[in-house]
Amino acid sequence: MSKFPLDIVNFNEDLDYELETAITIANAIQHDFIFHKSDQTITQKFKLIHYDNNDGNEFLNDSFEVKNSLSGYFPYMLFVSGNPLEADGWGNLFAHTHSENGVSIITTNNVPDLIIPREKIEAYFVYYFARTLMKLLFIGKYNHDIPSEKGCLFDFMQQKIDILKSMRANAICDHCRREIRKYEKKMSESQFQSIDRLLSKAGAIVRRRAKNIY
Repeated sequence: MSKFPLDIVNFNEDLDYELETAITIANAIQHDFIFHKSDQTITQKFKLIHYDNNDGNEFLNDSFEVKNSLSGYFPYMLFVSGNPLEADGWGNLFAHTHSENGVSIITTNNVPDLIIPREKIEAYFVYYFARTLMKLLFIGKYNHDIPSEKGCLFDFMQQKIDILKSMRANAICDHCRREIRKYEKKMSESQFQSIDRLLSKAGAIVRRRAKNIY
């Protein structure tokens, strides 16, 4: 089976090394998805639409237009920002996704040292690789407002610290599993296992910082 590609455009140069480390980790621990950081030529094409304060819907609509103008094959793109993100009346968001257009944006704003220690920020990136993939694969699968007891990948996380609860294996609640099973587009068992590996690795990075984090 061919690998599911996710191209990553980074606007947050302060965490460029940590993002590249997270990409290396994510590609090393599973074989169903391929993560690739876009070069500066591609990144530059999107910088004009990346603002100091981003409205998620505006940015993703604009980024979809730019994506469609690119030469080459870019079915799914994830944008990494360090700026504030809002959408649909909510502020201080972690991320926003337009699944049907294959575009998603995440931000590290108010994350390093507030939610996750900066020296472990790779965990945040690896976690959001997994979460973004699930959002892109299951179009119309929304977050639930009522948080799950153990922490679910699809919790809305109004309390931002709750993100740590789903940085673990099996971080999809029973309700979401039942909903996902009804989708016509299915994930293979191997793909689910790869998502699990990403989530488990994110949790492992948060819990400890070994000399070798692979």
